[in-house]
Amino acid sequence: MLDRLRCTKTGTFAVIAVGVVCGATLVAKLLCGELIPPEVLIRNVFQGFEHPPASYSVVPEFRLNDKVDPEEIGWQFNQMKRVGITTVCLWAEKLKQSHGSQIASQLARKQEAMPYSYLSPSYFQMVKQVTQQAERQGIAIWIHDELAAASGTSGNAGGLVPGHPAYRSSVVSKMSYSYEGPRPIELTLRPNQDLLAADAYRMEGSSVDATTIRDLSSFISVDRLKWNVPTGRWHVAVFYRDFKKEFYYSHAPDLLSENAMKEFIDLTHRQYYRQVEVPVGIRIHGTFTDEPHIASFQNYVGNDWRCRYLPWTSELVANFERWKGYDIRDWLPLLYLNGGPRTAKVRCDFWQVVSRMFAENYFGQIAKFDHSVGWKSTGHLNGEESFWWHLVFDGGNEFANQREFDFPGLDWILPFDYSTDWGVGWLSAFAGKFVSSAAHVYSKTRVMEETFAGSGYGINFEQMHRMVNWAYVLGVNMLVPITYKYSLRGADRSAAYPPGISYQQPWWSMSKPFNEYVSRLSYLLSQGEFEGQVAILLPVPDVWAHCQSREYLHDLTQKVHWVTNALLRHNYDFDFVDDNSVQRASVENGRLVIGKNRYRVLILPPEQVTSLKTLRRVEGFYRSGGEVIGLDRLPTGSMENGNPDPEVAKAVRAIFSEKPDAGSGRARMVYLDERADTLIQALGRDVKRPMVIEGTSDGVYSMHRKIGSSDVFFLVNSTDDTRAFEVMFRVPGQGEIWDPETGRRGGIPGAEIESGETKARLLLRPYESYFVVFNTGLGPATPRRWWTNPVSDFDLRGEWKFKLKRTMTEAHIGWNFTPIPEGWKLRGGQDYGKIREIRVGNWMERGLPYYSGQAIYEKTFDFGAVDADRRYLLDLGKVGVAAEVWLNGRSVGTRLWRPYTFDITGALRSGPNTLRIQVANTLANYFNQFDQLKNAPLALGGSQPWMLPSGLMGPVAIRGYRK
Repeated sequence: MLDRLRCTKTGTFAVIAVGVVCGATLVAKLLCGELIPPEVLIRNVFQGFEHPPASYSVVPEFRLNDKVDPEEIGWQFNQMKRVGITTVCLWAEKLKQSHGSQIASQLARKQEAMPYSYLSPSYFQMVKQVTQQAERQGIAIWIHDELAAASGTSGNAGGLVPGHPAYRSSVVSKMSYSYEGPRPIELTLRPNQDLLAADAYRMEGSSVDATTIRDLSSFISVDRLKWNVPTGRWHVAVFYRDFKKEFYYSHAPDLLSENAMKEFIDLTHRQYYRQVEVPVGIRIHGTFTDEPHIASFQNYVGNDWRCRYLPWTSELVANFERWKGYDIRDWLPLLYLNGGPRTAKVRCDFWQVVSRMFAENYFGQIAKFDHSVGWKSTGHLNGEESFWWHLVFDGGNEFANQREFDFPGLDWILPFDYSTDWGVGWLSAFAGKFVSSAAHVYSKTRVMEETFAGSGYGINFEQMHRMVNWAYVLGVNMLVPITYKYSLRGADRSAAYPPGISYQQPWWSMSKPFNEYVSRLSYLLSQGEFEGQVAILLPVPDVWAHCQSREYLHDLTQKVHWVTNALLRHNYDFDFVDDNSVQRASVENGRLVIGKNRYRVLILPPEQVTSLKTLRRVEGFYRSGGEVIGLDRLPTGSMENGNPDPEVAKAVRAIFSEKPDAGSGRARMVYLDERADTLIQALGRDVKRPMVIEGTSDGVYSMHRKIGSSDVFFLVNSTDDTRAFEVMFRVPGQGEIWDPETGRRGGIPGAEIESGETKARLLLRPYESYFVVFNTGLGPATPRRWWTNPVSDFDLRGEWKFKLKRTMTEAHIGWNFTPIPEGWKLRGGQDYGKIREIRVGNWMERGLPYYSGQAIYEKTFDFGAVDADRRYLLDLGKVGVAAEVWLNGRSVGTRLWRPYTFDITGALRSGPNTLRIQVANTLANYFNQFDQLKNAPLALGGSQPWMLPSGLMGPVAIRGYRK
């Protein structure tokens, strides 16, 4: 909040005076901006939008992966500042990624040793050198708390588990046997320390008859189970504690254990504080934790639709009995098989305890330590996109973990529309809204996204622009690109998760407009409060109750995704809410109040099992005048009492069936189909949207925020086509457009104001975004121009003078790519010295198929007479991938994505003109020349044909428009 307060000396005295007269409460409100005059507040906000504070910088993950040269580090940090980056997250990289080892070994015949041992004295000495250079260059530092991924292992379990075998993570495994009695049996068991329970029971079809469950522990002696099977068909299940096998590392630590995680924090967070911040005196901003997870990846792979491996820890039994009042080992069969009404309760109790331990012992302890030394915490979990992944990776209740972060987060590392073995590479709207909702519900100001890593060396600004806009309209406001590598020397450093933003890229010197664009978005979308009238309850108890049905959870995920997309397409702002937030909510005049959020409508998910406590709060909301919408089906059971639960049935009847009392709200059912009409019509009866788009606006998304008395709408075109549409803003005040590309404001062209509402026709170009802000009080603004319907065209055809600017041979850069890795073969086919003139087009087809770098195009032309009544735009057509332009020696700007147009009105002359265009492509062309990278995944250094087109592809023209 204080970022937006640029207090003057007079303002400070005013605060003191008010404090003396009115007390500390008013002082606090003034300092938080609550009592600042609206015109002052929004003026300060616009100044911050023009020139965002450094804390809103892009935060690239800076991979420490080679011997550190302080001078080189200082130079690289200086290059970051020159392009608008003022914050980095330090990450120690191991050269060979275990989850890509087979491919990596094919790419590199020789494994180069790291210059340090993680968390060793030499490692911390290196970190000190890096942070000292950061201090000199004015670069703020975050710390990634692990060697590569996933966090919690303290060096991929190398530093934590070997020294403390008891801290090794474990799972429950089940061995089953069937017998026809009567008959005696004898089973050989594994050692007693691995045995959790042994039970016998009878089955009815595919379900356990819970009344027949017998504890066989009294029949065990040493490693033998001897028991006389009664008459009939009996099943014996033996439950063991197994140490889990992992995808990232072979020996996983126990992230549920309070003691294990204390040790992890002592090894990492505390050591950074003691060995870097305290002795060096350099402030660390905070820590980043990456993809910690508690259950085995074995639940994720293959076609088995069951959760075969349940998370376990030696501390679970005692915690479970203390929190739930019974021994979970007595009911282990119900965690795997349906056993009647009690099944839902047992499963919900188990997963609730697991989720609580994960949240408190891992995320909670990190937050507690970080806060004790003045740091912030951020990071992300695994598998934000589906409820199945929520369950098997994180215990099913990700909100419990996200609320421990100062800045909740997610990752999205793959480009749009790129399919991999892991699934489709787009960011689902559900994932973004899920994490930003956790921030809104628990009063967090920032939402972090880790991004770009799996997008390959060929990622360009238009792709990044599209990815950023989509994430930010879903609620993200802190960008962490992965990864910026200190060095690309050798195959191993180049192979795993190639840099999305790094100085090695040919376009680096042109990247400042992108970084400033992201900073403006991050700043403005962090101010004020999110405005949403709709809340969707997360079906966490239902996820727990159906832990053995991946198919059910997949269907549940698909339905919640459907609702998410339907609301966003129709520009209904909403939040997800969890049981904890609903249970602590208040109800005021038909609104569900959670923190600063006031929801008019609560949507219940299509669930079978819910929380009875939550449902009773929903009933109170309904009786106070709130609107409740049930989707597809209503719950029949509860996590408190099992399924069915008569109390749930009673509450459901009270909301959906009984004749409403005077003053009651409205409840209705909506059945999901291929159309969103029924849901949208139901919402339309009670929710007055502050912004309504009339007619077709497919692909246009929005977010509404309130900053003081100003309404702020963030609009994004997510499509590859220009969108023009009529829009009605139902908010008071004069509206204007704030452009995050330039930091400038302009009036809304053709806006009509009637009865306090504004009607306008807006235009968004492909992947474009901007803000529409009302009630600013900033004075008149020149209406924004859409630059359509030119009245003249002047084509720049023919040959251009052509000169290469080989960025990879420049000082500080070339050393990263030499020598060519042993065994790697270079393809021939290009001569850098022969091309002197060139026509517009892909330079790959002009004799430079593998060239990565920049090129200068120059042309002198006779324009004729300049018309003083026209404005002139230079249109470069298509560019691969970034262009900087000078006309008659005057810089007219840099463009990184469409439209590649430049206002040249003040630079264009009558008669002869000289145009100079400098174009940069990506590193994909360079890496594409190696046979060893052919068909390799993007994340491991491969490339795709659609990434490679390069140069000034045109057509190039000067277009005239009436002023």
